[in-house]
Amino acid sequence: MHIEVTSGAAASRLLADPTFEQAWRNLAAQCPWATVYQSIDFARTWFACYQRYTPVIVNLASAAGGLDALMVLAADAERRVKGAPGLQQCEYQAWLQSAQASADFLPSALTKLALAFDFKTLAFKYLPAGMNIDALQGHPGLRSRWAVRRQQRAVWNFAERSAEESLRKKSNKSKVSRLGRGGAVELVEIRTAEQFRASLREMAPHYDFRQLALHGSAPFVEDDRKYEFHERLFEQSPSMLHATELRVGSTAVSMVLGFVTGTQIHLAIVAHRADFAVHSVNKIHLLLLAKSLAQQGMQWLDLTPGDDDWKTRHATQVDFVCELTLFAQRRDWYMWKLRSEARSLLKRLAQRMGITREHVHAASQFRSSVLRITPAKVVTRLRPRAEEYRVYRLALTGRQSESSGARCNSVSDLLQYAAEFDAKQAFLSSALGRIEAGHRVYTAAEGGQLVHYGWMSLDEKTSFFTEVQERFEYPEIGAVLYDFWSLPAARGRGLYQATVRRMLADAAQMPDIRYAYISCLASNAASRHVIEKLGFSHFASIHRAAGHRPRNTVVLAPET
Repeated sequence: MHIEVTSGAAASRLLADPTFEQAWRNLAAQCPWATVYQSIDFARTWFACYQRYTPVIVNLASAAGGLDALMVLAADAERRVKGAPGLQQCEYQAWLQSAQASADFLPSALTKLALAFDFKTLAFKYLPAGMNIDALQGHPGLRSRWAVRRQQRAVWNFAERSAEESLRKKSNKSKVSRLGRGGAVELVEIRTAEQFRASLREMAPHYDFRQLALHGSAPFVEDDRKYEFHERLFEQSPSMLHATELRVGSTAVSMVLGFVTGTQIHLAIVAHRADFAVHSVNKIHLLLLAKSLAQQGMQWLDLTPGDDDWKTRHATQVDFVCELTLFAQRRDWYMWKLRSEARSLLKRLAQRMGITREHVHAASQFRSSVLRITPAKVVTRLRPRAEEYRVYRLALTGRQSESSGARCNSVSDLLQYAAEFDAKQAFLSSALGRIEAGHRVYTAAEGGQLVHYGWMSLDEKTSFFTEVQERFEYPEIGAVLYDFWSLPAARGRGLYQATVRRMLADAAQMPDIRYAYISCLASNAASRHVIEKLGFSHFASIHRAAGHRPRNTVVLAPET
């Protein structure tokens, strides 16, 4: 068996060769587990966009002059093999192989790669579902050189459950009806490169916002070629991608992007606006998408690996796919095995002691909070000063709409918040929860940095003021303006006043909202000046006495 390994410029020329292209397409057509991610179009486009990587092509020629097996990988400038083309954007990673190919291809390819390139492990995350991993287990050439981890995958088979059946349910009809109060609800399939670019550029920040808030990663922010890769792929090979928007009136509220393998769609990006989350727009989008796909003759919606609740809710079946890790040397496998056994032992000990993942996360958060403690904070907490905290009220009747530089619910601005990783994730996680709860954030950003923000809630009954550790109940539900912040360099430029004016104008357009409330420490002369200048009246004060165990006294201000 003669295996060829080609890399660098020679591999790039091979990718462009028409004869090699046809041999690749023929092999993909024969391989039972081939997906769109193993296509030459996917690989070419990815290497064209990510030129910091060069192709590594491992192939086994057939007796007829074509290909019996093919493995394509990406290497960096230091000749370190990083993985399959697409890396984390490639949901299913594998090599292609015909039925006639020798079972020795994988171990032989691994041996050749280990001699020519610098790597300890080579991961395929995840292998396609149609791949028979059991056939590899008994091969002597892979003994002590591989590891497998199984991951749950959710799949929706349209023949087993129709989306129309779900859409007819009373709860889902009610969701669509409530969403429709903002305009006609419509699923729109994106068909042109211009439409795709506009939709992706609009919705990707919402995707990054949620991913960073919940999982600590912002794919489009962190990857400077991700936009270009998807846009070029849609332009050059539109049949490989399926993209839809859910629109309410003229507003796009969600986007779903998937890769196409035959009659199956693999979900890649599911993005929605946080301010529409209360309407379950992702669920409605997926139901309408499934209905549309079934009408187009598609059979499967691959909800992709992961045990997320929303995936299992939509799935008609759950199976498992595998993450395969190959080791360049057996000693690397032994080290991995040792670490793996140690982790397993620690997990078993933790389970016996009743320690859960939530406990570990809470301990990590406690550690972070302890590290932020300063002597000044300790003194302030133990011996608080006497403080007066003022609540102001303003009648909203007759206020006119006003424009300002502040943007409402701009996740692009929020993503520009400058802070250490943990602090930024905590900030975005809090912002996500607030927006999903119906609160509005008004922001200003300059030079790629968030410089100002303020929040408004339209249905608050109570507020908890941390400055005096007191809960305050409003006499009437109204618009509550709170949590204002400005970058020190941006203070004194009227951002606070302009934002409050915009909030008041927006609140005045809301039915049943008669009053706006805002609050600050009485010692904050700058905030009080702006608040009183805008017409707010002093409504109540919370007086906090000094001492070890201070008591608060709430006093309503005299009417004027």
